[in-house]
Amino acid sequence: MSDATFFLAMPLRYYPDLTTGEFLNVGIALVCPDAGWWDLRVLTQMRRVSRLFPTAQVESVSRVLSHVVDRISAYKRKQGPSVELAFAPGEPFALVKQIVGETIGALRWSEGDVIEGVTEHPESELNRLFETMIHAGRRSRGGEDELGRPATATTVARDELTALMRFEFQARDVWRRLQPVTIESYTPHTFRYAYQNGHLHVFEPISLLARTPERVFSKGETWRGRLDRLTDYASSRRFSFYALIQLPEGEELRERAEAAVKMIEHANVDVTTFTANRVADLGRVAQMVIEEGGAP
Repeated sequence: MSDATFFLAMPLRYYPDLTTGEFLNVGIALVCPDAGWWDLRVLTQMRRVSRLFPTAQVESVSRVLSHVVDRISAYKRKQGPSVELAFAPGEPFALVKQIVGETIGALRWSEGDVIEGVTEHPESELNRLFETMIHAGRRSRGGEDELGRPATATTVARDELTALMRFEFQARDVWRRLQPVTIESYTPHTFRYAYQNGHLHVFEPISLLARTPERVFSKGETWRGRLDRLTDYASSRRFSFYALIQLPEGEELRERAEAAVKMIEHANVDVTTFTANRVADLGRVAQMVIEEGGAP
């Protein structure tokens, strides 16, 4: 989509105790009524829910959100990921709610906190909102809503990055085609998300989140060394490595992370990197790899 378009975004929230008003954002829906574009992303890892709310019914929440993911994936498989919706005037989220199904009780849409804006890239905008908004919201002592702190380097773990990739791949009917592959080199290593068709394609979530610049760069060195150790394998068999990378915030940390990414990209295997806000691009590559049976 090349031209800027108006968008609306609405959070999906989990309320572990409706009497206290505490909540956790667990999803975000974004619609572009003029362009007929929509999508929804939800939390798929419950670690933060149980940590913030120890008494929460985590298994129940997980089942409901998994059901949401399944309904979205089924709809997109049936209609196609780029199907345009006819949005009803005054009810821009009606069709999205219809696709998702009933959300009652502790899981509720926050219709009073709809975000408005303009974007040229709805997918990137949705990813940005998901990364910045899916954190705890609490009531202050004065009774006013107070957003919790965004996830830090210690809370945004690799499993959340994996969930981001999984959601995108499921929507494209790619996830079920991936399987673990162990590469026997000097030190055997198992990649969890790979596709083989004579050419091995590995899709790997890599978090470069850390508290210090040194630790950020060290993570990059670890991955560079791991990939270079696979050189003997790669020399005898075609091997492509696609990395979905989570970068840290802060100028100094980001600078070291970008240097780490460049180091990974120059490993002795075919490497392509995608930052977390480009997960849709990675999804398109994965879909092309599997549908065409070869490298893009």
